[in-house]
Order: sequence, then structure tokens, then C-alpha cells
Amino acid sequence: MIRGRKREEPREVAVTLIRHGHNKGDELLPEGWENARGKGKLLKNIVRGSPVKFYSSPAKRAMQTAFALAEAFHPMMELASGKAPEELSSEELAKVLAKARIRVREGLRPMDRKNTESFERLSKELGIEGFCRKWLKGDQQLLDAVESPEEVVSRLRKQAVEFSKRVSERFKQRANLPRILKKPIHLVMVTHGPLPEAVVEQLSGRPVSSFGYDLLSGRGKLLDNLERVTLIIKGQRVWLRFRGEEIRIKG
Repeated sequence: MIRGRKREEPREVAVTLIRHGHNKGDELLPEGWENARGKGKLLKNIVRGSPVKFYSSPAKRAMQTAFALAEAFHPMMELASGKAPEELSSEELAKVLAKARIRVREGLRPMDRKNTESFERLSKELGIEGFCRKWLKGDQQLLDAVESPEEVVSRLRKQAVEFSKRVSERFKQRANLPRILKKPIHLVMVTHGPLPEAVVEQLSGRPVSSFGYDLLSGRGKLLDNLERVTLIIKGQRVWLRFRGEEIRIKG
């Protein structure tokens, strides 16, 4: 009797995209901490016992958000410094998160160290508003030359989208998604800007706007509305499910 090859069932990898909580500068506000802790409990209920892997931007507001979210998964997180988490410096916060096995810098560190200075400078401005303010300040000549505000908005949009694409490509390089996809885990990405949309854009090869999301629309913090992405894997083929649509992205 000839036995056929065992049929491989597709499996799914859930990805939750989370933007930092409400902030002032690079610090979470009290309501940001409270909201993130609440979302951590919600996230734990969504995951329902599945292994979880966190990735966090190195921006302090993102790390604080990751810390607050992780409290639901690591209720006994101890702080050697004896400080409240709100009082930790960026370096102290990164160490605590590392002990909780949360990858703090993996998503946003450049592969080529020659680009470190310029990349870190840009990554601090990854939040669209901050990036636009910096760009506006640094290119006053353009503003003086344009005839209408629409030209400024168009130029800003183009540069911001190109910038987020570059950052998301670095995220993919560092996060090593092909390796991650081999493991039955729930992936959580905590960012400090439009990176979640940019990651989806890079994975799907389609503009985020085609999913009904305007990158610069300012449609609230992602922490207020957890974005769900599902990666569906069957052999060498991978699909991306996002906002009700499925797009084949590999194989």
C-alpha cells in the first residue's frame, strides 16, 4: 500500500501591533501607564496561554508601554533599583525588560554600524508629528517657496512614508521574521511611531492606505485599539490577514 504524504495543515501566527500609550515628550503620562496596564490584561486574555514574544522600540515611551503590558505576564517583575517603573531611566528600563525576556532594541538597531548615528537620530523622531516638526524646521526654504499648504502636506506625506519604510525594513532584518514564524508564538510589537503600519506594508507589499488606513490621519493611538495581524503559514507559503483581507506574501 502506497501511503500519501501527510497533509500539512496551515498554522497561524498571531501578531498584535501596539503603539505607545498617551505621552508627553518621551514619557508616558499617568493615564498612559494605566491604559497600558489595562491593555496588558486584555492582551493576556487574547493570548490565552500561548507563548508570547515581545519586541519593543528603544524609545522610552515604548519601553514604558512594554513594561506596563508585561506586568500582566510577569506580575513579579522586580526592580533592583527599588524605583517605581515610572522613575526608571531608559537604561534601567531596558535592563528590567531584558530580564523579562522582552527584546528592547532588536527591532530598531541598524545592521550597518556606519549608519548608527543618523539612524538613531531619525528613530527618535519616528513619531510622525515629531518627524514632521523636525523636517519643517530644517527645510524652511521649501516652505517659503511653495504656493499652497497642500504642497507641504504632499511633501511631508511622501517623506514620512519613505522614512517609515526604511525603518520597517530594519525591523524585519533584526526581528528575523522567518525564524520567528517557525515557532508557535504570539508576537507583540510595541512601537513609538507608525512602524506597525509600515511593517504590514513591507510584509504585504501593498500601501497601507489600501487597507483603509491613512498613515498620517492621526487616527488615535494604537494602544487604544490593538491592531491584529495574522500570518498564515502552510509549507513555504505565507499569507497575511489584516483588517479582513488575506494577501499572499510568500511562496
